[in-house]
Amino acid sequence: MFRDRLEAGERLGAALSIFKEQRPLLIGLARGGVPVAAAAADLLDADLDTLVVRKIAPQGNREYGIGAIAPEGTVYFDPEGLQHTGLKPEALRETIEEERREMQRRIEVYRGGKPAPKVAGRLVILIDDGLATGATAVAAIRYIRTLKPSGVIFAVPVLSGAALKAVEREA
Repeated sequence: MFRDRLEAGERLGAALSIFKEQRPLLIGLARGGVPVAAAAADLLDADLDTLVVRKIAPQGNREYGIGAIAPEGTVYFDPEGLQHTGLKPEALRETIEEERREMQRRIEVYRGGKPAPKVAGRLVILIDDGLATGATAVAAIRYIRTLKPSGVIFAVPVLSGAALKAVEREA
């Protein structure tokens, strides 16, 4: 285990040091992934940015992510999560719209009007502090791929078996 997100980021940075010469862009998933990514970026002397991705969860269970939404309308639903809850994506339209609005609000707060760095042609390393279902990771990967990076790596210090399967399917 890790003492805190700083230690987790330092260990990830050490593991990712093989990519240092490629001058990757490290992107921390807000909020918990940002301090992890910052610590890794310091070790790699890499550029750092933030990506806001919002979890889509059934009413009354905010922690159980059955999907996620990323910028530019990127939406992902975990088929097993939908099956487990018996929900259909159409039934979650209102939740999706609420999460889209909150995502936009947070993007404006985090960016402060500054544009996102150019991703095209760069190696992007997405970083979060942990994954339970993998839904936010899949949405983030799919969104970043639309920006045409030279490659995408998802790095996380801890994750569940279900999240590992979801991210591996996306890789």
